[in-house]
Amino acid sequence: MGKDKGSGFNTIADLQYDIMPLNPILKVVKEFIFIRHGEKPSKNNRHKMEDSLDPKIQEQKNQLSHKGWFRAAHLWEVFGDGQTTESAYSSPNVIYAMKAGDDEASERPFETVKQLAENLKMDPEEKERTPKKGDGPVFDNRFEAEAHQALLDNVTKHCKNDNYLGKTVMFCWEHKNIPYIVAKFGLIDDPVTWGLDPYSEEDDSDNFTAIWVFKPTDTLFKLEVYQEFSISKNKDGSNERYKVIKPEGGYITPVKTSRDSLE
Repeated sequence: MGKDKGSGFNTIADLQYDIMPLNPILKVVKEFIFIRHGEKPSKNNRHKMEDSLDPKIQEQKNQLSHKGWFRAAHLWEVFGDGQTTESAYSSPNVIYAMKAGDDEASERPFETVKQLAENLKMDPEEKERTPKKGDGPVFDNRFEAEAHQALLDNVTKHCKNDNYLGKTVMFCWEHKNIPYIVAKFGLIDDPVTWGLDPYSEEDDSDNFTAIWVFKPTDTLFKLEVYQEFSISKNKDGSNERYKVIKPEGGYITPVKTSRDSLE
């Protein structure tokens, strides 16, 4: 799959992308959802044993941390069939998980949504699109981190064929590429950076809880932001190393962005 040139950034001034015109055909979807992969090992903990859910498992630099695996195991409560609310978003019919391009590339996006995909009756396979034929929920792991144009071409094709008509399409990616993807898709009219406030002009590299939901309107797409649960160490003496900290109202809560404050 082809790549677009991207670069890392910390503030809005570091962004190097053009916001592309929206192809109206994308508006056949019910919504697009973007999430970041789960937590990753800290630089100090990579390749070291950690007292966690399974002390026999080592954290690897290109995989989820133990906390990240815990998040992945609880994504059903956030996106599972029957767990979502119509006013926020629906359970995904299609999941695109970023492909690990080589042995050193991040496997975290695939790992983050694999269990969710299985629970949604998808058949997640690394570097494949499943099912290869026929209808049903779709899982796609064929696009690398910066293959923004190829990803757009694929989504556009399926929108034109009505395969995504009325569908909820989710993307799980490395966080610094998500602003590039939504710009390439033409879903935004101003630059955004990753986090709970996309218009803050600051990249929130520590955030693993933001959920970006783009819903079609008469003109463009409207961005709604939600926050999923946080994770903390469990100190109640149980066998569970971590516990879920729910935001007020359940496993997710709507977030008011700086742009919302101006409206």
